[in-house]
Amino acid sequence: MATYYVRADGTAGNKAAATSDSAASTSMSIATHNGETFSAGDEIIISDNGGTYRATLEPPSSGSDGSPITYTFDAGAVMRGSDVISGWTVYDGSIYQATVTDTVYDLFYDGTQGTKRTSIVACVAEGDWYYTGTTLYMYAPGDPDTEYDSPGVEAVIRDWNIRCFKKYIELYGNGCDVGQAHNRIIFFNGPNGDRCLGIVVDNFYVHDSRYGQNLSGSVGISLVDCQDSTIRRCHVERVAWNGVQFTVWAYGEAAFTGNVVEQCHVHHTEHNGIDLHMINGRSPASGWIVRHNLVHNMALEGIYWYNEGAAAGYELSNWVCHNNICHSNGRNGISADRTGIGVNHDGAKIYGNTCFGNGTVDAGAGIYARVTDTEVKNNICFENNVDGDSTFEIQTHADGGTANIIDYNCIHHSSRTNIFRLDGLGYTAETYYASTGQQEHGVHEDPQMTDPDNGDFTLKSTSPCIGAGANLGAAYDDAVMPGSTWPTGVTTGDQDDY
Repeated sequence: MATYYVRADGTAGNKAAATSDSAASTSMSIATHNGETFSAGDEIIISDNGGTYRATLEPPSSGSDGSPITYTFDAGAVMRGSDVISGWTVYDGSIYQATVTDTVYDLFYDGTQGTKRTSIVACVAEGDWYYTGTTLYMYAPGDPDTEYDSPGVEAVIRDWNIRCFKKYIELYGNGCDVGQAHNRIIFFNGPNGDRCLGIVVDNFYVHDSRYGQNLSGSVGISLVDCQDSTIRRCHVERVAWNGVQFTVWAYGEAAFTGNVVEQCHVHHTEHNGIDLHMINGRSPASGWIVRHNLVHNMALEGIYWYNEGAAAGYELSNWVCHNNICHSNGRNGISADRTGIGVNHDGAKIYGNTCFGNGTVDAGAGIYARVTDTEVKNNICFENNVDGDSTFEIQTHADGGTANIIDYNCIHHSSRTNIFRLDGLGYTAETYYASTGQQEHGVHEDPQMTDPDNGDFTLKSTSPCIGAGANLGAAYDDAVMPGSTWPTGVTTGDQDDY
């Protein structure tokens, strides 16, 4: 076990010389680090000395079970998938040009995202840009070399900030700022077709993966074919596809288990916030947990559990989604769906979530679920489906599968009486219970939250929800405590104590 240091300007020729971050000569660069090998139990310090990192960090070695390789980032470290571009000359009027040999995917000027255009002549406002394959064109009020200096004009040229194909790697960001990549900002994938075990991604600020360009490959944090892995306390925003994503691609293997997403703040993505995805016909996944997250202002789903055309035995099942806050998303707050005639999600637990004001762009419910043998309890869903009247606060589809248990939820809408939907039929609170026997112990009035329009979801002392939930057992008794701030200030405790 040893400790090694990395600086953005590091010049140490190998890890043996990287003994301190007090000077460039005693720290590695990222390029040197990527070419070394490390042992289980080693720690690599990513220093905030030496400027901004403009290279992809690629851990070259695996740790072992109980003895991971740990990467500890200084809180002030900054990693970018972009390079600062200089050497601008006038092309025509206020359009400037610079030679860039790498493909340019996005552009920022002093931290403000530019607008990609389809031709040079379409560049008519500050920040408009166009790339031909060798030359970058940009509209600016003056010479970009002098007009922008904090840090200047940055052209996104790298696919990843952090990419890893190893096992038992733990990343502790301490709030480290990681952003401006083309593909995935933080990306783990199983090594050589095997599953990736024991990954931890903790406390990163992840942002700006081609936001505004709606590209399916651009993800904030992406873990593929991972097991017993955790994404925790990360702040993810301005991403062109999913903010946080677990995906199974592997064929014919035993179920992928033990993955957790917790205490993350995910917002303003152009697809889903937290996406848990079983790809068509691949290996199954089971027992994943999503808890204590704040997810809002997605173009589509807040939290999305998805069986993509899975056959029986190859699905995402027995998962738990509890004590999350999902609000102001384009469609559903929490969605468990599947493609075509694939099997429903089986054996899930949807507990204690708050879903408010979802369906801002399209018809959307608080909770939408194609599930069987699933419990939906202690959730608060109110004032969802902002965009129209075609969906409801809670929608479930058993599709002929085993029965679900839906009870002890607070369901309310100030202007709509049909607040439940089951297998395509709408119900009021009264007809839902009379027809299905579900929601016998439910609350069907205003939950009286303090100020949900401004993000305060604490209950007033007069709330009818207080004391109205079911006892779900110790495993689900911890809820987010009042006064929590995401991601680093989230505290949890016994929900019966407040």
